[in-house]
Amino acid sequence: MENVTIDHRPDSARYEISVAGETVGLSRYRDSNGQRVFLHTEVDPAYQGQGLASKLIALALDDTRRSGLRVVASCPMVAAFVEKHHEYDDIVDRDTTPPA
Repeated sequence: MENVTIDHRPDSARYEISVAGETVGLSRYRDSNGQRVFLHTEVDPAYQGQGLASKLIALALDDTRRSGLRVVASCPMVAAFVEKHHEYDDIVDRDTTPPA
């Protein structure tokens, strides 16, 4: 897919993915005690099935690594991603948040 951009918006504590200038997805997080806790990730239904969530999550995790932070995957989509991509094992901490 062409014209895909991913931006980190630290003022909003999220990463956004855009296609041709239109924001079509995001991943929200909270930084706490050296960890970046990923809370929620979504992609507009019209753009699902195109690998955009995977691109968004991979960039967010790479950026988190560069920032020297650890990852907590409270978001089910991020949790599923790190379960399949063991190259992030070295920065992932177990989510100890009690279920809602």
